[in-house]
Amino acid sequence: MKAAALVLTTALLTACATATPPPQENFYRLGDPTPTQQETHLDGSLRVGLLRAGGLYADRPMLYSDDANGLRLRQYHYHQWVESPPALLADYMAAWLSAAQVATHVIGPEGPAGDYELEGRVVRMERRMQGTAISVRLELALELVQRGQLMMSGNYGSEVVVADAMLETSVRGYQQALDEILARFSEDLAEIQGR
Repeated sequence: MKAAALVLTTALLTACATATPPPQENFYRLGDPTPTQQETHLDGSLRVGLLRAGGLYADRPMLYSDDANGLRLRQYHYHQWVESPPALLADYMAAWLSAAQVATHVIGPEGPAGDYELEGRVVRMERRMQGTAISVRLELALELVQRGQLMMSGNYGSEVVVADAMLETSVRGYQQALDEILARFSEDLAEIQGR
């Protein structure tokens, strides 16, 4: 009886020792912003607020769609953003707008109120896979408010085709999409300011 128990224990320990380890979790962030333009459009401070997001867009797992119409979204189990997309995007936006000198002073989401407030919502942030073609899609609804008055609003979207299936390449694609969105927002801001 003791010999059978010893054999069973040895077999169980051997099975545990040779079991495949669980997949490694991966966490992604955006790189440092490098805007090409530097022109002040707002005389005063601009506070970038924390973006709003509903449902899956508020969660850290990266999203993808692999159906032909892009109607079904799925979450990656082991690939996540380092922060929730609303916080990740707002922090990047504040850094980009500061580096581009869009306002006299740019304040991040955790800072005090500014002379101007940039508010928004994540409309879409997903990786789209159709066969071997892979792209990332990002769309933000943005509003610029000055002392409670809406100055401008609009939806800004970008879809970037990425070169390969690596998620790191898709992360760079998201950054490129966000750079394009912020450049268009800055151009719209220059138009309404008459510059």
